Amino acid sequence: IYPSLPALVKMAEILAVDVGVFFRHQSGGAAPVIFKAADQTTAVLDRPHGGVAAWHLLPPGTRAGADVYQVAIQGPATIDHHFFAHKGVEMGYLVSGRLEVVIRDQTHELTPGDLVCLSTDTPARWRNPTRETARLLWLKFNP
Repeated sequence: IYPSLPALVKMAEILAVDVGVFFRHQSGGAAPVIFKAADQTTAVLDRPHGGVAAWHLLPPGTRAGADVYQVAIQGPATIDHHFFAHKGVEMGYLVSGRLEVVIRDQTHELTPGDLVCLSTDTPARWRNPTRETARLLWLKFNP
C-alpha cells in the first residue's frame, strides 16, 4: 500500500516511533544482537493506570517471538486490572520491589526473582504495598 504522509505520521504516533523508521533501508545482513537503552520507546499500555509505566525494550519491527517490556509500578498503588489486554502467553519476572497479584481470587506475594506465567488467567489486581517502585521484565509471546 501507499499511505499518505498524514497516515504515516499517525502510524508513527501510534507505534511511538520516528517517521524515519518507515524509510530505513533493510539490509540482508545479520540481525542486531545488542539493543541500547537509548533506543527503548515508551509503551502504550492497553489498560493505562497513572501508577504504571512501560517501555519497549526491543525496537519496533524486531522479530524475537515476543514483545519485551520493562514495567514499573509505583508504590504504594493498587491497580484493579491487568495493564495489558491478555491475548496469549505472558510472563513477568520481578526484578526489584514487591508486588501482590490476585489471580483466581487468590493473592500471591511476589519478591525479586519470582516469575508470573499467564496462559489463560488474567490478573484481577496488582498492588505495590511499598514506596519503592516495583520493576518487572514482561514478555508477551507472539502467536
